[in-house]
Amino acid sequence: MSEKSIRKLSAILFADIAGYTAMMQTDENRARQWLQKFRSELESAVPRNKGKIINFMGDGCLCVFDSNVKAMTCALEVQNAFVSSPNVPVRIGIHSGDVFFENESVYGDSVNIASRIESIATPGSVLFSERIFLDIRNHQNLKTQFLDAFEFKNVNEPLKIYALANAGLQIPNKANITGKLKQKAPARSNKKTIFQLLTIAAVLLALGVAYFQFTGAGNNKDLDADQESLTVAVFGFKNNTGSEEMDILREITADRIINGISQFKIAKVITGETIKDYESILLGSSGPLDRMSSLKDKFDVNRVVEGQIYRLGGELLMECTITDPESKEVITATPTVKCDTIDPMKGIEEMRQHILAALIIDEDRKRNLLLETSPPKFEAYKVLLAAKEIEDNEQMLTLLEEAIQLDSNYFEPKVLRISCHYNLGQFDTADSLTRVLETELPKADLRQKNLLNFYKALLSGKNNLIYYHLNEELKLAPFDLMTNNSVLVLASDFINDVQKAFDIYDIIDEGAMDYGNCERCLTRLYVKMYMDLENDDPMNALRIGKILADNGGKGYSEKLRIRAFVRAGLWEELDQYIDNEQLAEGNTDRGSLYLYTARECLTDGNEKKFEEYLQRAFDEINTIQSVYRKGEIHLLNGNYADASANFRAYLDSDSLDIETWCMLAAAEHKMDNTDIADSIIERINEMRSSYQFGDIDYYLGRAYNIIGDQELALTRLKASVVQGQRYGFYQFHNDHWLADLQAEPKFKEILTYWQE
Repeated sequence: MSEKSIRKLSAILFADIAGYTAMMQTDENRARQWLQKFRSELESAVPRNKGKIINFMGDGCLCVFDSNVKAMTCALEVQNAFVSSPNVPVRIGIHSGDVFFENESVYGDSVNIASRIESIATPGSVLFSERIFLDIRNHQNLKTQFLDAFEFKNVNEPLKIYALANAGLQIPNKANITGKLKQKAPARSNKKTIFQLLTIAAVLLALGVAYFQFTGAGNNKDLDADQESLTVAVFGFKNNTGSEEMDILREITADRIINGISQFKIAKVITGETIKDYESILLGSSGPLDRMSSLKDKFDVNRVVEGQIYRLGGELLMECTITDPESKEVITATPTVKCDTIDPMKGIEEMRQHILAALIIDEDRKRNLLLETSPPKFEAYKVLLAAKEIEDNEQMLTLLEEAIQLDSNYFEPKVLRISCHYNLGQFDTADSLTRVLETELPKADLRQKNLLNFYKALLSGKNNLIYYHLNEELKLAPFDLMTNNSVLVLASDFINDVQKAFDIYDIIDEGAMDYGNCERCLTRLYVKMYMDLENDDPMNALRIGKILADNGGKGYSEKLRIRAFVRAGLWEELDQYIDNEQLAEGNTDRGSLYLYTARECLTDGNEKKFEEYLQRAFDEINTIQSVYRKGEIHLLNGNYADASANFRAYLDSDSLDIETWCMLAAAEHKMDNTDIADSIIERINEMRSSYQFGDIDYYLGRAYNIIGDQELALTRLKASVVQGQRYGFYQFHNDHWLADLQAEPKFKEILTYWQE
C-alpha cells in the first residue's frame, strides 16, 4: 500500500556531474573518484543543512529542503568542496515551490523547473530562480548575480535566473548558455498557419498539428469492438542508466508504443505528457494527487504502461510492466529485452511487440500481430524528435530534410515537412508535397493517412474535413488539453457548430483548472466565453471574462467582454469598464473602445445605443491611431469622403490589404463614384490567387451589403465559405456590416454550410 501523499512548499536542488559519461569511457578510475566524492559530500552536507536526499540517479542527485536559505548554504558548501582538489565538475540548479511527497519520491512542476535550471548551469556554478533570490538577498554570506530571463521548455513564462557569486564559484557566460531552453522563433506572418487555428494567434499558438507531433495517436476508424473498453496510459520509460545520452531511448520507446497502440487500433491512448499537463493544472486544487487514482478517475484508464532502461554488466536492458490503476496490481511484466547501444531500434521494436501483444484481447489477433518489418532508422528518429522541439519553421524544415535523407522510407518527417511549408506561406510547395505523398499512401498506417488527409483538407479549405480528421485524434486522446482546445476551436470557428463545441468542452472538468498557472486553460476560457455568447448567456461570458482578466488574459478578452456587456444590457457597467480599461492600460485610444461598442450594438440590433456610442467614438476620433478605424467611423457616420481619404491613407502603407480595398470601393460607391468603385473592384478581382480561402469574396460580400445589394452580397458570402472562409469570432453573424442579413434564409444557410 502506498504512503499518503503530502503537499508542501520546498526548495528543490538538482546536482549532476558534467562530463561523467565521457570520463567513464576514457578514465574509469577517475570517473569513479568523481562519483564517490560527489555522493559523500552531498550525504554529509544535505542533512547538516536540514535537507533530505530523495535519490541519486547515476551521476545526478535530487534533494529537498524546508528552507531556501539552507538549500543555498548547502549548495555553496558542496561547490566549495567540489572545486577543491580533486576537482569534480558539478552543476547545481535550485527552485522553490509546491511539491508532492509520496513513497519516498517527489513530484510537481517545481521539480521540473529546478531540473531545467540545472541544465543551463556550468561546472562549478550554482543557478537559482527569482523565488530563491527574494528569500536570500539579505543574507550577506550569499553573494548573487543576475544572469538573464530564460524561456525553458514546457514552462509558460520566462524565468529570471541568478548565479551564486561567492569567491571560487563559476558564473556562466549567458551568451554561451545551452540546456533545456525553448528555441527562439522569429515574428510570425499574418497568414493563417496550421499552428494558428485560433483567432488570436499570438496567444493561442500551436494548437492543431502540435498534437500529432507529440503523441503519435490517431486513426480514422473506430477501435475494434473487443478493444473498445481499453484505455491505456503510456509513460516515458525511466532512464536508470545514469547517462543523459540515453534519454532519447525513453522518448523513442514511449513514442513507438503509442504509435503501435493507435496503428493497430488496440486502445484509446493517454500519454505521459497529457498526464503531466493535467497534474500541473491540478496543483492548484484542494488535495494531494494519487497518480493511479487520478488515472482511473479523471481519464478512465484501465491499463498503465511503465518501464525502465538500465545497464547491467555492460549490457543495455529494458523492462516494462502493465498495471491495473484501480487495484494497483501488475497484470503483466514483459521479458527483459537487450538493446544495442549503437542501433537500439531492434530492441525497442521487440519491447513494443511484447506490450502490444499483452494489450490485445483476442488471441487470433495476437497471433497475427507481426513486428513492423522496417521501423525507422535510429539516427533518423533522433533527428525527427529534435525537429519536433523547434518552433522556428525554417530550422524545423532543415532537420526534417535531414531525417528524410537518413531514412528515405520514413513517412512522418515527410508529412510534417508539409506543415513547415504551409506555415511559411509556401502553399504551392505544401500542396505539391501532399500530392506526392498520396502516391505513398499504400505504405502508410491509418494514423499517417489521417494526418495526410488533414493537410489535404486544410490546403483545400474543406472545413468539415479539417474538423473531422482532427476530431478523430480527439476520440483517442480526449483529455489531451492541446487537442481538445484545437477541436473546440474547429467546432466554433471552422464549422460554426456551438453545440459540438460544448460537448467537447465538457470532456475536461472546468472546476479542476488552475488558471493562474496554465496558459492552455486560459485559451479554453477565451473560446468558452465566445461559446456562451453564441448560446445567449452573456452573464456567464462576463464571469469567464473576469477570470481571464484576473489571471493575465485581459488583453485578449477585451472585445468579447464589451460584446457581453452590450448583450446583457449593462450600460453603466460597460461605461465603467471602458473607463477602467483606458486608465489601467494607459491607453489614450478611448475612441477605439467606443467604436468596438458601437459595432456590437449594431450587430445586436440596438440602433439607439449604436448611435450613442458611434457619436462618442466620433468625438474621440483624434485619439484613434489607426486610420482604418477612423475611416470606419466616418463610413458609419455617412462621411464618405473622409472615409475614402482614411482608407486610401491606410492603403499607402499596406497596398495589398483586401479588406481595406473593399471598404474603399463601398465608400466610393456611396458617393456615386460608381466608375471609381467598379475599377477598384476590378483591381480586387485581379488580386485573386490560390490559397486565399475566400477572403476576397467575403470582403466583397460585405462591400455589396454596405451599398445595399443584398443578393450579390449573399452570393459572394456563400462563395467565400465554400472556399474555406472561417466563421471567426467577428465575421458573418458577428460582423456589424452584415447585421441586416441575419434574418435572411440564405444567410442562415451559409452559417450552417459546413455542419453535418
